[in-house]
Amino acid sequence: WDVWPNGHIVKIYSHKDAKRPEINDFQVHWACEGVGAPRKQGSLNASEWRDGVRTRRRCNGVIVCTNHESKGGSCAIVIRPNTTKKLIAKQLDATCSCGATLVHSNCSTIHDIFKFSGGVCFVHRGFHNHIRPPRRLHLTKAELAHFQKVVEEHPRMGATQLVMGRPGINGPQESVATISPVLLNMARVNHERKKVFTKSRGKDIIAEFTEFQCQYPDFVIFHTFEPVAVVITQSPIMLSFLVKNHSNGIISDAAHGFWAERNDLLIISSVFSDALQCWVPGVMTWSNGGTETHYRHHFRALFETMAREYERQNIILTDDLFANVIDFSQAERAGFVNAFVEFWMVREGNTRPPEELAEAARSLLKGCRQHFHAQVTRIKKISGVVPPALAEVFADRVLQLLQCQDLATFKSISSSLIRDYPKAEDWLNWWMADGRAEMLFAPFRRMPDNLWYNLEDTTNAEEAMHWRIYCGLGKFHGFVAGLHALRAFSEYWQLQSAGNSSGIPLFYGNMRQFWQKWKAELGTTHPSRAPEKIAAKKRTRSDGRPPDTARQLLGKHSIDGDDVLDMSSPTKQPRLHDIKRASYKWSNNSCWLDTSLELLFVTISRDFETSFSPRLPELTDTDSLSLLSHAFDARNVIQGSDPSAPDDVVNVLFAQRESLRQDLVNKKIISAMDSFEAIFTWLGSLLNYPRDGAIKFMHGYFHLHMIDVRSCSGSLSNEPSFMQDPHWQTIRKPRTVFHLQLWRSETEQFDGDVSKWFRHYIQVKKPPEKMPSCWCVLDGKVYCSGAATCLKFCSHIPITLIIEIDDQDAQGHNNNGSSWHFPQTIRPLDGKAEERQGVVYDIVGRAFFNPGSSHFIARYATPDKRIYDYDGMKFGGYATVDRKAKINTHIAGTHRLISPPPRYNTCAVIYHLRGGTEAQRYFSRHQMALAQQMFDIEFVDSHSSSQLTDSDLSIPREIRLCGDHVPIHSDVKRFWAQDRTISTKCVDYVACKKHNPITESSLPPPPISQPRPPKRKRVQLHISDSDDDILPPTQQPVLPPPLSQEYEFYCRCGSREHGDLQKESEVAIQCDNCERWSHIACQKDGRASTLTKKQAFYCDTPDCAPYRDRAQFPLRSACCESALIYKCRMDSFTTCRPGKGALARHGKYWYPVRIKSCRRVGGRALFTVKWWRHCFFKLDTKPPGEVGEEDLVDALYGDRKRRRMIRLGKWTHAHEVPQHEDVIANFKNIPYSININEALAPHSQLLTDIFERPDPVKMRDAVPVLGYLAELSEKTGRKHSTVPYCGDLSLTDCAQIANWIYHQIPGASKRIIDWLNCATYAHACTIVVSKRKKNQLEQSARNIWIESHSLDADSVPTPEEHTNMMLQAAWLDLQLSYDLSSMDIDVDLECLGILEQRMFELSLAAGAAGNEQWGKDAGAHQDQWNPYEGLPEYWNHGDRDPYAPEFEGEVDVSYYHVIS
Repeated sequence: WDVWPNGHIVKIYSHKDAKRPEINDFQVHWACEGVGAPRKQGSLNASEWRDGVRTRRRCNGVIVCTNHESKGGSCAIVIRPNTTKKLIAKQLDATCSCGATLVHSNCSTIHDIFKFSGGVCFVHRGFHNHIRPPRRLHLTKAELAHFQKVVEEHPRMGATQLVMGRPGINGPQESVATISPVLLNMARVNHERKKVFTKSRGKDIIAEFTEFQCQYPDFVIFHTFEPVAVVITQSPIMLSFLVKNHSNGIISDAAHGFWAERNDLLIISSVFSDALQCWVPGVMTWSNGGTETHYRHHFRALFETMAREYERQNIILTDDLFANVIDFSQAERAGFVNAFVEFWMVREGNTRPPEELAEAARSLLKGCRQHFHAQVTRIKKISGVVPPALAEVFADRVLQLLQCQDLATFKSISSSLIRDYPKAEDWLNWWMADGRAEMLFAPFRRMPDNLWYNLEDTTNAEEAMHWRIYCGLGKFHGFVAGLHALRAFSEYWQLQSAGNSSGIPLFYGNMRQFWQKWKAELGTTHPSRAPEKIAAKKRTRSDGRPPDTARQLLGKHSIDGDDVLDMSSPTKQPRLHDIKRASYKWSNNSCWLDTSLELLFVTISRDFETSFSPRLPELTDTDSLSLLSHAFDARNVIQGSDPSAPDDVVNVLFAQRESLRQDLVNKKIISAMDSFEAIFTWLGSLLNYPRDGAIKFMHGYFHLHMIDVRSCSGSLSNEPSFMQDPHWQTIRKPRTVFHLQLWRSETEQFDGDVSKWFRHYIQVKKPPEKMPSCWCVLDGKVYCSGAATCLKFCSHIPITLIIEIDDQDAQGHNNNGSSWHFPQTIRPLDGKAEERQGVVYDIVGRAFFNPGSSHFIARYATPDKRIYDYDGMKFGGYATVDRKAKINTHIAGTHRLISPPPRYNTCAVIYHLRGGTEAQRYFSRHQMALAQQMFDIEFVDSHSSSQLTDSDLSIPREIRLCGDHVPIHSDVKRFWAQDRTISTKCVDYVACKKHNPITESSLPPPPISQPRPPKRKRVQLHISDSDDDILPPTQQPVLPPPLSQEYEFYCRCGSREHGDLQKESEVAIQCDNCERWSHIACQKDGRASTLTKKQAFYCDTPDCAPYRDRAQFPLRSACCESALIYKCRMDSFTTCRPGKGALARHGKYWYPVRIKSCRRVGGRALFTVKWWRHCFFKLDTKPPGEVGEEDLVDALYGDRKRRRMIRLGKWTHAHEVPQHEDVIANFKNIPYSININEALAPHSQLLTDIFERPDPVKMRDAVPVLGYLAELSEKTGRKHSTVPYCGDLSLTDCAQIANWIYHQIPGASKRIIDWLNCATYAHACTIVVSKRKKNQLEQSARNIWIESHSLDADSVPTPEEHTNMMLQAAWLDLQLSYDLSSMDIDVDLECLGILEQRMFELSLAAGAAGNEQWGKDAGAHQDQWNPYEGLPEYWNHGDRDPYAPEFEGEVDVSYYHVIS
């Protein structure tokens, strides 16, 4: 349809075509006016269009000025004429904006629309002799539908936001003006928007409500519209919540704002679910008001539904089950009481009169304390009622009413309040009136104490429920739209309950109500309200504003008029009541020793009993650390838990310090008693005294153990033979390090982050340092010209970590530590597991140094988070508290931001290892396991590491290189190691495959931890016709053993089969350790398809993980250490293997697939693939299951040219797909497998009977779970229906079983709550286990038969009895077994994630091919899809400029294979 028809046109449209959206009722954009009806009226039933009903319109032309371009002028303005001559004349009275006169250019063209029986005929006569009008008038139906959809999705947005662009996460979305230029007009947009709302509100509400009830017949449990309007809703899951949970009672509250009508209310009664750890709705009501009648209907429905469910479960109904926490509305209270009376009066067996029932109802109500607190806050701020100076006093006195336990005290306090605050009398009397006082104050309480204290104190939980509804479902809903929203809310809780029953984690951490933890730790339910956060906000001021407040100019004053001193500086005198800690008093230049001892003791005291004290017994009187350690032990005893000890304790500490200083003089660590030393240097010297002394358990408290591994690529010249090959050198034992020092030159490298610096210092995974030359040097001559590197990493960390800052850098500039940021915590390792083990350093304190006075002081934090300032020259040797200081503002951070004492620089910072000795053990195991995987480094005694004590682990142990590395033979003279020190401390290695002189006898024995060579139980997966050691992927597979053989299938994709149940046709492989079978195509990144004939395969189960990791990380030679790629011609046979991801062509687009197997037919390779499930295929045909090698490519990593020739089809990225737990939570999306159907189908009638008519007596033998539930109900005295067992079935198995019941059992789809995790579901699991473990359960079934037939044990059971015995054995297994590996992997998702990262990685290694090259030469991707939108940020390595030219630095890596 042409909206600008021109010329002679006659076109007939069928009735169907005339209604198409693009026709838009034959609207045109010329400026037209209607012409009167013809004299001869046509007919809609006419057979000829000329005789049909005619509608005629005439074009009015345009209005231009005499200076218009069409008349040879310069003006381009064109005005659209109005529809009548009168209005056109009015337009012509004005002048053009250019000043010229306006002229009407008339037009005589007309067009007719004839409607007749055959359709619609459009007739246009004449040509338009003028230019087009400047704007369109009409929106097409498609444009209207698009606009209506936008308004419905964003109902709260006005015309301005719609035109400018709807706000979105990544900035404004597109403007509605892109739909049509007509929508550039704000008024037009507003008009069209109102039409959408008018159309929505004009619907028949009664008809909509009736349709809603038909759609959800069981959701609305009661409704009435006279004399008041109430609609009460409840789903089965909501009812189950009401009946199962009563520990915290019921909370009821009403809220405005959910409904569009301002007087409508949403009333909800909620209970606390112990399973979900949150408050959940029980009944939800729409009401058109808040009168007593409205509430009576709500509570009556609440009582009736609870009663029916209790009777169904044979539970006695008592009054306290209806106890409620409400606010103080008279209507709500009266509605509860009247509903309670009506409920009991119509019940059989009720003997209580209405008056007694009303009294009982009033004893079930508890008021909200938060409402009372809020009212107290409101009244105290009214200066006319309460003087501002007495506001807090008034609040304290009123809140005392809540604590009164007797009536006399209550009356005394209330009378005094009325006397002192007479204008608050009416307010107080309102609270003390009958009906309210009994809900709030103890002297008037009717509710029993045990019930009162079990209920919540506030209705905050219900108000939080309203907030959750508003956040999730929005506000201001229409009547029926709001009911749909409530239905969605109930469905949300249904999914939450089902997910929790299936073991899906619904939240992270130990508790869902995390605000309770905050309240316990911070005293407030929100971290931002914590005192330190408020103080931080107060400290943040604009530097462009002078001090201009009374507090800033006059200072803070106490009530008695004394100034409150600022304790941020240690020079201020503290008040007497400040907390103080006894410490060391200064004497004869002792500040360096005093400060270090104080910081050391505060650090050690954090784990004195668990980590420090156990190290003391090993020390003897002659050990260097004996005097220091026992001095700390004595201080811990005498000071104890009271830090503010008497003055004689200070004297004792003074004597200890002097004794230690004398010992340092005797050991010649310091020169004299009054000498001035660096702060922690003495401790490093003490740890190394004597020079070759034995290292004890106590040394490990302060020492790091560092391992140095040197490697050399070898020389190509005429050096000795072993030097021509790669060779290595390691230290025999790790070296101990105490002194860690920061340099200014390192700040730029680590961005001033101490945590980043420390982790780089200790980690294993880091680039090695380049050495100037190989270590084979003698008398300055280098005998090996190979490239040498040195890797240094830590194998043991100290509990007390001391980091010093060098006072001057290499250029001699002062370094006060201002450039370094010391975080509050340092995590040496990554991951939550390390944090659980306590491998976290917490900051303890700082040492400060004043260069002008040469004086040390300290600031530190105690475990109770108090901050102390210590200066041995002040306060008699006591450390004083700074009440305003916090760890994150006065200790952690950079030097400038911690309010340092004037003229003092940070010289050292001390940290404490949170997990103590256990954390040291964990860290050591972690580091050495990583070193063994990457470099084959291990301790010589690693085979007995589990028997080593903590003392053994804290002492440096001998290390070695294992695997293909052997020490240089004794007949080879190590001329570069003539120095005895080097010879004894270092060991040189070469590769045994290269170094011919090494004999078999000289090789070191293999470590016990090395996995044994695999038993050749693995069948050949392919028939090989090649001499290549790598199995070609194109050969025919051999399936698992015959079905008659005994074997176990246990794949990471979730397949769990045994014996003859396995009917998989995919290629499988057997693990050489656990002997289970799994799919080759399911192994990560195709690792199983690249194995050589002699290589072992280890699966992903936890028991096989150590073997798998060792096999996957062979040591690389030093010559390859720095090389990222090696030359290797690649083709489709080596890159496209089973288990790897690839792109396959379907039509003209390429989509992701996972390769399952491959074969060769007539010299052509064919690949069996599985297409990614979230592909949006353009063609209607189903993609083939097998593709040729010409239609398959890998990620083309680095291949820019081939990437530019491929157009990608559209699919959902891997990172956009919900994770495994999200998928399992909705079992409806996981179809059951053939095996599940074969196991359950024969028992469908029995499962239906259990679902509809369970009979524990008759079915007890055939359905063991019914007997279990009956026995459990007898023991507890109440009915049980939930079964918590699922054995070792995986999450996928459980979801498939639930899916089978949902589709195969009649009525199960509508009553999920009645079978999920109940008897029907449990027996289905039992059947699957009995079928799957048939052979394993035979002996158990036989034992059950013998036990039940002890008098006739040799008898043979009938087939029916044998089946029942097998089900009983399976039920027992279901209760006792557990899932060996709950880590089923979505192998398709994993494969796609690896493929996509290779496809879209932007890095230096990917080269120019990573710069969005896909399809550049082939054309646009499917549906103009942008595959680069929303990719993970870490795929951009940041080492290549994304705006660099495409060919800059390009490396053709299609011939290279990435190994690092």
